[in-house]
Amino acid sequence: TEGGDPVGKIAWRPLLVIVGAIVVFGATITSLGMIIAIPILVIFTSFAGDDFRWPSVLISSVVLTFASWAVFVWALGLIIPIWPSFVS
Repeated sequence: TEGGDPVGKIAWRPLLVIVGAIVVFGATITSLGMIIAIPILVIFTSFAGDDFRWPSVLISSVVLTFASWAVFVWALGLIIPIWPSFVS
């Protein structure tokens, strides 16, 4: 708009890291299962930010994996591979 704030530069690094993490998640969910694919997704997307700390990333990956299982598998009854294909 006229007289408004100018749009800043596109943050290419976070954009590419997040899109890449989603692609990796989609490629690994069927073979590695939810237990491994979601932590990989969380760890990869954490590299998009400037403030990366392993303890918070690991806690987030455990909480999000459990929450995803609770919502999608337990509550909704969706058939999503939980364990890697070589385990079951």
